[in-house]
Amino acid sequence: MILKKHAVCLDQKLRLFSIVNSWRNLFERVCSRAGQNRKYGLHNLAQARLFYPDVPAVFYTRKSLMNDAVVMFRSHADGLFIKPTGGNDRETKKLTGEYAPQLLKDLKGIILSAQTGLGSNVVH
Repeated sequence: MILKKHAVCLDQKLRLFSIVNSWRNLFERVCSRAGQNRKYGLHNLAQARLFYPDVPAVFYTRKSLMNDAVVMFRSHADGLFIKPTGGNDRETKKLTGEYAPQLLKDLKGIILSAQTGLGSNVVH
């Protein structure tokens, strides 16, 4: 009986994972068709560096990984800001509001560094 119960539970988890994974794949395909994928930001950064080399460029992301950050800085990003993530939309909104003053302070520091030519990458 225990094995049968375990098999049913495992089957339900696999089915749930399959459903969630299909939605994630659909979302990624739609984003990719709209040009909104991981490479999109790097392409925009390359274009900004080509046409506006003196303008500071930062990334503001929720889902980047450490290796994404490395690629961003190797591509000459001036900063990387991580969006706060709460347990739900209300908490995320609250955290974003609390985070905003420090974000603006760090962004101002990046702009000043770019203007003085001293440069300083910021991860916040």
